[in-house]
Amino acid sequence: MSRSIKNSDQKSILTSAANVLLCGSLVAMAACSDGATGISVASETPDAGCTIESAPKSHSVYFVLDVSGSMRLFLEELSNELQSFVESFPEYDAEGERIQLDFYVIAFVNDVKQFGGGRMTSVIALQDAFENAIEAGKDDFNLTVRSFNAEREENLMDAIGYISNLNSMSESHTVMIATDAPFRESPELLNEGIQVQNTYEGVMQLLRTLNAGVHAFTASDLDGLTRGYRKYEALTSLPGSSVHRLNSLTGASSKIRETLGLIARNASCQ
Repeated sequence: MSRSIKNSDQKSILTSAANVLLCGSLVAMAACSDGATGISVASETPDAGCTIESAPKSHSVYFVLDVSGSMRLFLEELSNELQSFVESFPEYDAEGERIQLDFYVIAFVNDVKQFGGGRMTSVIALQDAFENAIEAGKDDFNLTVRSFNAEREENLMDAIGYISNLNSMSESHTVMIATDAPFRESPELLNEGIQVQNTYEGVMQLLRTLNAGVHAFTASDLDGLTRGYRKYEALTSLPGSSVHRLNSLTGASSKIRETLGLIARNASCQ
């Protein structure tokens, strides 16, 4: 795995691998324990029992980003802390083998577009994809059609559904969602005749199949993320998931790093 800044070569493999044992937890989340379904804001709790033998050998992290104009400040702050987020994952497994860490950036306004050219393995490529995605949505234009986004609903369902196109073979899957807007599900039309292709039920099944942890940075009351949607539980009710207020991505950089670090370390325990 290529990273822009690597741990010192003088660190022993045992020391690097031991970082997995420091796995923290989010309040009521207990991502390292089977069957945990809690929804919480970020806060550190005692070790949830993660063992080094349970650490995955490969991770895929999907950033599903609402890049409409209202999200720009939050995403810029998140982008500034991507390096510390990546470094919070262990570099080696228990056998001393380098852990594979892959990143994907899926952005949406009403429509959906992948940035970064596919699978990324370096912080530099990830940050560049973030910058390009933020720039593309800053004026509230759609991403694939040069037209103004004039409605409140966004295409979150299709952005999450896009993950199925990536065919990742990783052992661990982490979905990072940042949005402040509601969504529609298939069969519905958004502006410019953009048709929503995915249902909430279908998206939930996809995430369950991947055994994905879903970490949402969002508004306080948003159906499907902070609470259930119709007859379904929230996406963040899946094991190893969490929900955070958007302002967790602004302000003190140390707090942002702490939040992201907890998510990374818990993903390493699944």
